[in-house]
Amino acid sequence: MKRALLLSASSYKDSGYLNHCKGWIKEFLGSLWEDEILFIPFAGVRRTNEQYEQKVADCLESNNIRSIHRFADMKAAVKNAKSICIGGGNTFV
Repeated sequence: MKRALLLSASSYKDSGYLNHCKGWIKEFLGSLWEDEILFIPFAGVRRTNEQYEQKVADCLESNNIRSIHRFADMKAAVKNAKSICIGGGNTFV
């Protein structure tokens, strides 16, 4: 079964990055929360891929976030991922 959780903003008012939706993300992922989460950082414009990956991991309080740029075969990483998180920013990047 394929499902999608779509969020249009990473922050709400002064709540801080992902704080307003952290519970929704964990609830949505359920038992997948314990597995590796593939992160796609390529729309980020104000930080490196590594910095973006770390920001998401810190905010979600998870050691399971792994950015796709760390994989030699990115297509296989997507194909084999149990869950994927796509970061926002400038989608034209």
